[in-house]
Amino acid sequence: MTRAWLLAAALAALAATAARADDKRAPLDPDKPEVAAAGDKKGPPPAEYTLTVKEGAWRVRVTLRPGQPEPGQKLELLFDVARHPDIPDPQYGDRIPLQGARLFVTMSGAGRPERHRLWPMGDSGVYGTHWTPSERGLWTVSLAPIDPKADAPTLDFQLGAAVPMPASSEGQAVRSTRVVRVGARPSEAGKPTLEALMKQLGARWLELGRGLPEADEKAALAAIMHLVSDLAGSAPRGFASDSAEFDNIARKLKADVELYAAGPAEARAQQLSATETETCLRCHVKFRDGVVSDVSKWPEVTPWRK
Repeated sequence: MTRAWLLAAALAALAATAARADDKRAPLDPDKPEVAAAGDKKGPPPAEYTLTVKEGAWRVRVTLRPGQPEPGQKLELLFDVARHPDIPDPQYGDRIPLQGARLFVTMSGAGRPERHRLWPMGDSGVYGTHWTPSERGLWTVSLAPIDPKADAPTLDFQLGAAVPMPASSEGQAVRSTRVVRVGARPSEAGKPTLEALMKQLGARWLELGRGLPEADEKAALAAIMHLVSDLAGSAPRGFASDSAEFDNIARKLKADVELYAAGPAEARAQQLSATETETCLRCHVKFRDGVVSDVSKWPEVTPWRK
């Protein structure tokens, strides 16, 4: 397997650009009680908004967090991408998650267009990014593969920033957030599921890679340390016999984060990249994606034997 393939799956940093357009109205103050969900002036804003967009056999479930985007406020966008074949797949059935894709989204309309790369978010077929709407109004979000010839959907939908969601979106507001993946294993004794832990860790990791101000970086590191401390003992279903290996990788990740926090600022970007390749990706290719059976000699790997 090539180095490029390994690095393609690693987490990376994205920096959103914000610019003014013709509409000069100031962003709404999120602390004001009158800023509520579109069409719901009595209750608090929804925690998330979901909709499904279709193109041919492709179905893309989009999740926006928070559920009512506002100018000047960071928005999390998640895309759960899957193909629904006419004939069920022997392995996946009637829903085949899009894995290993290189996708991007473009936001345009109310303000200056922005383009963002999407990154795997831990669950098969789920990709995400963060974006801060610069202006109030209707935005068009366009999803497409980086390689135009790739087998992936090309589609778009609209969302409203501080204005009602358009009827064409046909989505729904949800009062509480939840893990995107359906069928996640239940937590044991109140412990968060592995899917929930990895989702939160992925979001925090993306923040860390942006080069945060010192105070925000300390907060992100504290959150990451708390999350990685809970990973040991949470091996995915089907990997009971490999739980010790999973726990060792989890402990290495914790040590990597401690090394990052203790190191000089100028060395942190290199440490972050090394951790993504040597620890995160090593775990993902076996315990998340299931494409290899042995990572003991990483980066040399042994594929599953059918």
